[in-house]
Amino acid sequence: MPNSHQSTIQPIKTQPLLVNKIIRKRLILVVCLILVVFVGILILTNSRLQPFGTVKVWDKNGTLLFESDNGVGRKETVSFEEIPPNFINAVVAAEDDTFWSNPGVDFSAILRSGYQFLASGKVLSGASTVTQQVARASIIAPRASAPRTVSRKIREILTALFLTIRYPKNEILRLYCSDMYFGKMSYGINSAARSYFDKNSTNLSLSETTFLAGKLAYPDSDDTKAQERQRYVLDRMVEMGFITISQRNDALNETLVFRDGTEKLLAPHFIQHVLDEYKNMGISVTDGVNIYTSLDYQLFAESERIAQRHIGNLSDEHHMTNAAIVILNNRTGEILSMVGGVNYGNEKYSGSVNMATALRQPGSALKPITYAAAFTKGYTPATLLFDVKKVFITRKGEGYAPNNYDGRFHGLVLAREALASSFNVPAVEMLEKVGIEPFLKTAQDLGITTLTETDRYDLSLTLGGGEVTLLDLTNAYASFGREGEFIPVHAIVKITSDNGKTIYEYKKPSPKIALGEKSRQVAYLISDILSDPKARIPSFGEKNPLVLKWPAAVKTGTTTDWHDIWTIGYTPSFSVGVWAGNNDNAPMVSISGIEGAAPIWNETMTELLKTRPQEDFVRPLGISDALICKLSGLADDGLCPEKITEHFIEGTKPQGISSLHKTVSIDVRNGLLAGENCDGKYVENRLMVDYPAETHSWALAENMPLIPATYSPYCPSEAHSKEEPYLTIINPREKAVFETAPKLVANEALQCEVSFSASIESVVWHLGDVVLGESKIPPFTYALTLKTGEYILKAVGMTTSGEKVESHAIHFSVFEYKADQ
Repeated sequence: MPNSHQSTIQPIKTQPLLVNKIIRKRLILVVCLILVVFVGILILTNSRLQPFGTVKVWDKNGTLLFESDNGVGRKETVSFEEIPPNFINAVVAAEDDTFWSNPGVDFSAILRSGYQFLASGKVLSGASTVTQQVARASIIAPRASAPRTVSRKIREILTALFLTIRYPKNEILRLYCSDMYFGKMSYGINSAARSYFDKNSTNLSLSETTFLAGKLAYPDSDDTKAQERQRYVLDRMVEMGFITISQRNDALNETLVFRDGTEKLLAPHFIQHVLDEYKNMGISVTDGVNIYTSLDYQLFAESERIAQRHIGNLSDEHHMTNAAIVILNNRTGEILSMVGGVNYGNEKYSGSVNMATALRQPGSALKPITYAAAFTKGYTPATLLFDVKKVFITRKGEGYAPNNYDGRFHGLVLAREALASSFNVPAVEMLEKVGIEPFLKTAQDLGITTLTETDRYDLSLTLGGGEVTLLDLTNAYASFGREGEFIPVHAIVKITSDNGKTIYEYKKPSPKIALGEKSRQVAYLISDILSDPKARIPSFGEKNPLVLKWPAAVKTGTTTDWHDIWTIGYTPSFSVGVWAGNNDNAPMVSISGIEGAAPIWNETMTELLKTRPQEDFVRPLGISDALICKLSGLADDGLCPEKITEHFIEGTKPQGISSLHKTVSIDVRNGLLAGENCDGKYVENRLMVDYPAETHSWALAENMPLIPATYSPYCPSEAHSKEEPYLTIINPREKAVFETAPKLVANEALQCEVSFSASIESVVWHLGDVVLGESKIPPFTYALTLKTGEYILKAVGMTTSGEKVESHAIHFSVFEYKADQ
């Protein structure tokens, strides 16, 4: 019989160890709580809920530009009683609906944020209550936009918890309404009410109040996003019972009347740029600071007046409401002037947006980067390019047929004239030769950091199919002016405290070589081309706003449908960039860079240089000259009627001999080729251009004489009769893809073209099994109207001896264009 005590649960021998573990965990928990309390006490003891001393911003000549109580803009501290009740309700509804009851943090949001961090390794969700935002704005980072880190988030949470313990909710809301940023350099509800509506916060309507609540989420964006957010704020207020649906609808229907007129601030966009740069430095001092900048306020004031005057003259006729100007010292990288717009304070035009640093499409102003990238790869100012109607195949396999701004094509052009005259097709051809990635690498080396969507870009990139800032692009041009060296721009020269201590002093970094091993030589070629008045005559004429009394390199840019116009130019010492357009991206009316931006550039550059000595671009070692044929870019073969001298980087002089000009024997009775046995009295020897097959259509359209393709029947060539006939389709290309839309071929007929031997006298075009038609006159082109579908194109030629010659088949497709939704 089993012993009765055997069924009793026996104590485990390790039980004391388990007890000890539990005790240790509890001790650790107690210690952690003590540490949390201690850290919280330290935070509160060392935290300041009042702004630091004043921050003063000075120009380079000692003019006080701005003084702020907190170093980031205007700020008016308000009492709780001054805060509109509707604003309090709007903030609670949109930002923190449990504000009145939570302990300063939202633990469910914290858990969600923690989960995201564990999943991605990044702090993705802000999970910030009103109290946390106060902690961040008033204590943790009152001067700087601190990066999102786990340690900062933990400190923010702890601070919010202890702020809730130490301060009543009314005081926390008062701090929130005094410290938060609303855009337009305005901190706090009262300052924002004055900046946007020219009234005290106590007099704001529900619509105005909720607009400002929406502005909290998008302080630096245009007002469209704030108004979208306003709708959300009003909907949340209805949900929480703060207002009725009728009040919501009335607020949405109210027409907001923004404060009109320019803010009484000196160089306001530049000031905001400086304060942003200052905030990003993370400098924290307990007394006032002095920020000494690179701005020349007198130069700024004059450039601002120039911009305002030109906008005033052009706005009615061309719907051009704004302009921005950047002036740089090439030697130092200093921003001498930054006019971010002419409408600061006028919310009708979103005037607070700094268009000198806003992303915009630059049009042809990117072309110098394309040619600079090409010159680093051995192409030269004498590289022959074809400015003709041409369909390029993009990286996606689609057809792309760019046009020139003037709607004309110019045939055979050398790279010098193509860049100076801003021809579009040659620029695309050059980018096709260079490649997208080398172009982007060159742009990056010149300081352009915004062209980051590599997979999105294609051949239209050289025509402005990417977004840059005026400041960055002007500094890229400045790198050409400083002989191929890049240095970053800067606005802050020195920062001192009020007690005289130097907190920061700018030190010029070592310049970076921007254009490869031959950077100085490449930069010189770009500068020489862009300062060549003769090379730009085909597009701009002899007298135009790009011409100064001083040597200056300059380039214009115009985007599709006149959304943006640019002119950027430089001397060895200074660079001036001009953008003009509309902040809301509305199109202007029929105005280009040469008409709208160039006159502003000309007058600004004239003002800048009027008291300075003339400078020429210094020709570096490693550049040599060669006499070339103007039409081909190659050495003269003895037949070239016009020769020019061109500059070359050593090792890149053309090795070939020009062969475009030929002495051709013509039978004057019919204008056809005269055979070797033709009676001399009917023969006339003519110097003619042997146009490449790709340019035949252009030559015909421009009434250029082509070398006849056939011999006169009165005196044929015996040698020619022995030639093997051939017929090759050169346009469209194999597997080309076309859209039936203005984006590519503009519903125009596709020009089918062939390369052919002299014995071909006619060509019949076939599309699948359908005979399209017969071309009897060289160069035997055929205009094909595009319709959606998959196609096979063939050409069948007939020789003078009656022999049929068939081309290879070309497969291409056409699909219907659909606009991006």
